[in-house]
Amino acid sequence: MINITSSTFDVLVTQAFEPWAKRAGFVLKNPRDGIFEIEGLRFTMRIRRGTGHLKGFVVTLSRKSSQVVDLDDLDGEIGLSVIAEFNGQPLRTWALNSIDDWKVALEDAAAASQAFCLPYLIGEISNFEDIEQFIEVRIATKQADKDDTV
Repeated sequence: MINITSSTFDVLVTQAFEPWAKRAGFVLKNPRDGIFEIEGLRFTMRIRRGTGHLKGFVVTLSRKSSQVVDLDDLDGEIGLSVIAEFNGQPLRTWALNSIDDWKVALEDAAAASQAFCLPYLIGEISNFEDIEQFIEVRIATKQADKDDTV
């Protein structure tokens, strides 16, 4: 996996996410270096660069808060891959070995975001609790599987 510059990340995110955000009537904001967001009616979607131990990116959805949000705190945010899996359509993973890989991966994430996050942003869907329950079931299942192997 290669690490790209902040300016390259900014350009690639803008190219991938801004077109559908604008068509839907939203603004792609850049509140801080390495973080973009689209605020919907009751939910906010964020695209973050280099979160965690990998140097990739993550797209998340969370309930919109009236409080000042700590952009480093991912509590209450659900990843796009989990939302896609909840909808029965797991996402493809990308190696990110070149700038072209980053471009394609971000374009793929933008398309998936439009399919799975946009309905939340426009207020068409609000079943966030169902996804949280889905996560809890997955965690419990993994824990049970782990306990069975011990």
